[in-house]
Amino acid sequence: DDVAAIKKLSQPVLVLRGESDVQVARADYDLLVQALSGKPAGHAEAHSFPGLNHLFMPAPADTSGAEYAIASHMDGKVISTIAGWVKKQTAVTPAAVSAK
Repeated sequence: DDVAAIKKLSQPVLVLRGESDVQVARADYDLLVQALSGKPAGHAEAHSFPGLNHLFMPAPADTSGAEYAIASHMDGKVISTIAGWVKKQTAVTPAAVSAK
């Protein structure tokens, strides 16, 4: 049960979904986002990307998944989102430095 697993995690969580994803339904994404609601501020983020599939590559809204066979690259917005989230999670705060 993914929702129960997310609720139990003490680590920060990032949930991402391409809106043209044929593998993860919007309803499942919404359940995961709901599971994040009890997390402390800054420990949970969710992002949904229009026009991208499960691999975060361009895909039409009515995709069948056939585009998986076409060589492509992960969308830059997704890469930037992941990089920004990692940066926030690994930021060194003055309090953390003085505690060492």
